[in-house]
Amino acid sequence: MSLGEADLSVVLQGLHPARAKWYNIGLQLGVSANDLDAIRSQYVNPGDALRELLKKRLKTVDPVPTWGAVVGALRNTTVGEFQLAEKLQHKHVMAASLQGLKAANLLQNVESAIKIADALGEKKRVGDLTTITKPRLTETRWLEIGFVGLIKAGKSSTLNALIGMEILPVSIQAQTAAEVYVVSDPSKPNGQLVGKYSSNQSDFVCNGVPDIEAHLRQLNETVREGQRCPFTKLTLHIRVPFLSQMQDPPSLSISDTAGTDEAGVASIKQKSALVINCLAAFVVLLNYRALKSESEQKLIQQLREHHPQLLDSKQFDRILFLVNQVDAYYEDGNDNSQSPETVSEYVADYLKKNVGVDVPRSSIIPFSAKWALNARKWSASLPTMSLLDFMTATVFLKKAQPDNSKSIPDATEENKVALCEALEKWSGILTIEERLREMFQRCTQILHMSVLDDTTKHTKAILAIIQQRKAEADNEEARITSQEQVTNAVQTLLDDSIQKFRNLAAIGIPQVDTMLAGLEHSVSDVIATTVS
Repeated sequence: MSLGEADLSVVLQGLHPARAKWYNIGLQLGVSANDLDAIRSQYVNPGDALRELLKKRLKTVDPVPTWGAVVGALRNTTVGEFQLAEKLQHKHVMAASLQGLKAANLLQNVESAIKIADALGEKKRVGDLTTITKPRLTETRWLEIGFVGLIKAGKSSTLNALIGMEILPVSIQAQTAAEVYVVSDPSKPNGQLVGKYSSNQSDFVCNGVPDIEAHLRQLNETVREGQRCPFTKLTLHIRVPFLSQMQDPPSLSISDTAGTDEAGVASIKQKSALVINCLAAFVVLLNYRALKSESEQKLIQQLREHHPQLLDSKQFDRILFLVNQVDAYYEDGNDNSQSPETVSEYVADYLKKNVGVDVPRSSIIPFSAKWALNARKWSASLPTMSLLDFMTATVFLKKAQPDNSKSIPDATEENKVALCEALEKWSGILTIEERLREMFQRCTQILHMSVLDDTTKHTKAILAIIQQRKAEADNEEARITSQEQVTNAVQTLLDDSIQKFRNLAAIGIPQVDTMLAGLEHSVSDVIATTVS
């Protein structure tokens, strides 16, 4: 498994017991003696020196650093950390092999489901196993995280805050109608919008923040008027600052979706549902001003329908809840009785009582997209921050942090940077970015969980088709044909699918044991009724 700068803390933690031997470890990892001597002249503490050599080595891609190389360095006689080498070998090198085994078993299970559906003449019903699920196991690490929520929940505003500029259109009216995939590209700080046509036309390309924002705004208006979107996919390539230091940042895309409670334009609702079906992980935007709405209950149920295991307690790595607009508590006269400090617990209790989902408090983040974006816009161009902006922000922060009001900088020119940093920290955007980085670092596990989710859903659908076929046998000849077809299909399911689930259970894929028991019970029922 290759390593990069994003893995610094993990590698440093792993090598910490051997930090006194940092110099020889560096030599074995390919760091030059000159570089190591320079580090030794600057750092007296072995832990600091180890950190510095790892920072240097993890930036180098020739050869690519791996856990295997780390283990090999520890085993070298000049280092002699054999027990630590065995520990890291088991934890990281063997773990990577196990992930490969899981992927192979999952792929077999997906192919079995496709084969069974094909035998039943229902391959189209499970088409996304071929187009969506299978590529998650056979292509490079590519994680798509969907930002979903009701109209005006702040999906586009949140993405703008993550990007650090207003490039996705926002307004007081519902805006996003055409889904946009945001792909981090450090080489495009001003953005490039690429639209793929359904025909063989060349891609549409638009460059620069003003033109991209104007084009997306016009496209949204066109779609809301009932016209068909000319693009099969819209991708915004742009530098996303918090991803810039991660390994392979283009492998993460973020989807800005239309509101799930769209009214009027049926095509927007249909497209939004299709996008939700295709994604592996989610950020759910809840509106602080409108908590406990029936529409939000429907949104959670829709996620559960498309991804049956998503809201399971062992899969919360795949979903994050943001409660946006918590600044309203201070700006609207405290109309909502829940303060930002208590809103996470409040939302968790609400989801448990009304939707039956036990979400950990750590997965619910109070957030203000408004102040996060303001802080970052002003930080990027301090001269644009007017005295009125400064005074407004200062007054707000003193309301929001009365216990720390003395530490909030006064409205003077030299305090602009400090105020922007305080606003950014209060807004919650830094916590969100940390959780998104964690999602990416667990990319393989999340993709495997989503594959298992998809396969479970479609296997149950196949069982339903089998039962439906049996019920449709109206006469003796049809009954015999149906029985033969059902028996063959069930036998195939037992041989090619249930056994694969047993294989998965044996290597520890979450929730397989429960699913296996349920599937075997369903299959037994079908066999019993078929034979009778």
